Amino acid sequence: MSRPISLHRSQFLLLALSLSIIRTQAVVPPPNLLPGGVLSPPPAEASPVGGSVVFNTGPVPFTAGTFSGTLTSEAIAGDSSNPWGGLTFTYEIDNFSASSDEIARMTVSSFGLFLTDASYNSTTPVGGLAPMSITRSANGAVLGFNFLVPSLSPGSASALLVIQTDSPSFVHTGASLIDGSSTTVNSLAPVPEPSTLCLTSLGLLGLLGYRWQRRRRGLRPPLDSR
Repeated sequence: MSRPISLHRSQFLLLALSLSIIRTQAVVPPPNLLPGGVLSPPPAEASPVGGSVVFNTGPVPFTAGTFSGTLTSEAIAGDSSNPWGGLTFTYEIDNFSASSDEIARMTVSSFGLFLTDASYNSTTPVGGLAPMSITRSANGAVLGFNFLVPSLSPGSASALLVIQTDSPSFVHTGASLIDGSSTTVNSLAPVPEPSTLCLTSLGLLGLLGYRWQRRRRGLRPPLDSR
């Protein structure tokens, strides 16, 4: 006759904690824009929610051959609607009424392999034009917001474009605006964690130290490393 299985209190608490973690992990949604992916149509979400602005570029002016306007970028920490717990990046494009052409596409780089959730806020600003689609390059670095039908006409503004990430920090980077002509303007995007940069630096220092030791001993480096 088999004996009933009994659990010590510590074992029971450990099991309950494990099940709680599994349940918590199960409800976290996957990123909605993987490298090489397309969102068409992109989701309209009431995000970001709360949080604090880490940096705001203000309206940065740009001028191309056929259009001019401003791009405003923000990095936000503590956005409660961000499923990854990192920074949320927002962008708003204004195409000046004096422009002779529409704006069909904005791309922003430096997203690398960060988890991303891309969307737009349909209520901010009032009357802002929603993108037709959002794309991500095969290597994950470049996100593109496409305004094709209709394009962002002179005198109009885009909806608030939102990218939620797991990145803990930001860097100044360039965003490109494209139609009959193109231009690059300062904006914000993620930057790798300092620990990742330190590991990379340590790896390079180790390689340099190895090569120095070989030369000190009078050994020639392999042919493929010269």
